[in-house]
Amino acid sequence: MLHVSYGYLIGRHYVCQLSFSCATGYYCLAAQDPIPCRNGTYNNATGMDTESACVDCPVGKYCEGVGNSVPDGQFFSSSSLMHVY
Repeated sequence: MLHVSYGYLIGRHYVCQLSFSCATGYYCLAAQDPIPCRNGTYNNATGMDTESACVDCPVGKYCEGVGNSVPDGQFFSSSSLMHVY
C-alpha cells in the first residue's frame, strides 16, 4: 500500500514524500516485495518489517495457507459435537 506521507511546494511544483506500508498478513524487508506470513501464522497489523510480526495461531484456532491476516477458523473437539441417533 502506497501512502503520501507529506508534501510541499517548490516553486510551482508540489513534491510528495511517499511511503510504503506492508499489508496485513505480510512483512516487508527493506526494498523487497512483501513476504507472506508462513503457514500456521498470521499478522493483523500493517507496516510490519520483520518475520516475528507473524505470530502463531492461538490454541484452538487454525491458520491455513500463507499470508493470513486473521486465523481462518476454530477447531472443534469431537466431545463438543452433539450426537443424534
